[in-house]
Parts: sequence; C-alpha cells; structure tokens
Amino acid sequence: TLVDNCLSIEMYYKGKRRTVYPYAFDGKYCVAFCTYRNELRTFRIDRMRLIKVGNPFSFNNNLVERAKNQLSSARNYQWHRYK
Repeated sequence: TLVDNCLSIEMYYKGKRRTVYPYAFDGKYCVAFCTYRNELRTFRIDRMRLIKVGNPFSFNNNLVERAKNQLSSARNYQWHRYK
C-alpha cells in the first residue's frame, strides 16, 4: 500500500492542490501529513480528486499513533452523526 511503501499522494481536495504523506487509512478515510496545511489531517477518500501516486517520503514514526487515533475518531464521528 501507499502507507507501507511511504509514497506521497498528489491530489485536489476541496479545490486545492495538495501533496500528502499517508500514515493510516481504512477505505473511507486517509490520515496524512498535509504539506498545504503543514499538519496531520483526515481526508475522505471519496472527496479526493485527480489522485496521483507521488514520490517516496521520510516516514515519521512519531505520527503513527496520532494518525491511528485520528482515524478512529473520524470513524466514530461519522457513526454518531448518522445514528
């Protein structure tokens, strides 16, 4: 996967061109370091447009747990929102 191979993603998200470094994903959400916002962000995969696999990036082990927690929070938010 992109996460396992440390490959960046280039995409358009909400009208902005972004390069992100993915740390966690589950088929609905991708938690990645966003170079546009310069922080770890949660992206809905169905909102990503014109996706391209980019270059390898330096994996930051300090972001792994935060990414997993953020992914879990996104799942819980979605579940409670539509319950």
